[in-house]
Formats: sequence, structure tokens, C-alpha cells
Amino acid sequence: MALSTSLLNFLHVTDGVYRVKAAIGSVSTTSALRVFGQSATALCLKTKKEVSFAAAGSVLFMAMALGFLCAPLQAVASSGENKLQVSATILKHASLQVMAQPSSVVVTAADIARGYVDVSSPAQVAVQSNTQGGYVLMFESQGEFLRQTLVKGLGTDVQLSASGGGVAQRGAGRGMSKTLLDLGFRFILSESARQGVYAWPMRLSVTPL
Repeated sequence: MALSTSLLNFLHVTDGVYRVKAAIGSVSTTSALRVFGQSATALCLKTKKEVSFAAAGSVLFMAMALGFLCAPLQAVASSGENKLQVSATILKHASLQVMAQPSSVVVTAADIARGYVDVSSPAQVAVQSNTQGGYVLMFESQGEFLRQTLVKGLGTDVQLSASGGGVAQRGAGRGMSKTLLDLGFRFILSESARQGVYAWPMRLSVTPL
């Protein structure tokens, strides 16, 4: 802090410390001390005022700092009281795996005479599903030698058209379930059917309900 000119006239610096001169020129020591006292008093008042402002500024800064620090903590505490609700939707799923099935159908003259052919070996399929509503087992016919299909092994015999069809099946319960089916087939022959060996005509798929 800069000292006033009148005050400097009565001070000398030794080792960085201001000291009062005994007498300066024709001015007596008493006068010097009086002037020094007035200047020192003004300096002290000024210093005290600046210190007071500085102290007040420090207190204000500390209060603002505490406010900024406390605000995030209050926000975190408030948000911690909120309840988080989570919901999930389980997608419907159904899949089918053919475990075994005939590769061909043999039609004999006797079969043509009676109008149908029974497949000796059943088709074995495994169906997995997670829906309580069940699933639809789809049959797609690709044989020109037949006009209808009779499917056995689904609780009751199901009759399908020449192009096939779908059969609804009940679900086994909650969660993923697996069902093994042994399906027997009787193919009703069309008028154009001839004796011979035909490729297996049925394609199976599944759709969840």
C-alpha cells in the first residue's frame, strides 16, 4: 500500500521496516510525531476500511462457494428419493425343428385304386414357443399328385386342402416350452396321380399367437 507524502517525510526505511525519524530539518520531534500520528491514523483507518471490505468480500465468496457446492448435493439427494419404474416387453417367439420325416412318397397301383396313400413313417417335429396363446402350425403342400391331406397326431385328425393350411395349438404355459410331435399323413390322391415315387410334398412352419 502506498504511504502519503507527509508520512514519508517522517519515516525512513531500514531492512524493509518503516521507522520514525527523530527530527527532520527545522521541524521538531513533537510536530513530526503529531503529523506522523495523523497520517498513521488516516492510514490505519484506510487500512481498516480496506481490511473490512476484504473481509466482507472473503465472507461473501465463501458463502457463494458453499452455495455452489451444496446445490449439487441437494439435487442428488432430491433425485435419490424418486422411484425408478422399469417395464419390459417379452416378444412372442415360436420355432420349429424337423427331427425326422420321410424323403419321398411311394404311390402304388393299389393306392391309386383306393384313392389315397398312407405314409408308413411319421414326421417328427419339435416346436418351441413362449406364448400362452399357443401357436399355429402351418402346412404347405407342394405335391401335384394329391388333392387333400389328412394329418394325425394333433389331438384330432385335421383335413387340409390341396395347398395346405394351418392348425392352432395351445400353449404349454408361461415361459419357453418345447413340444415334440409325431405327425402321420394320409394323402388323398388327385385324378392325375400316377404310380411312382414323389418327393416329400409337405413343408412345415410355425407362427406364435
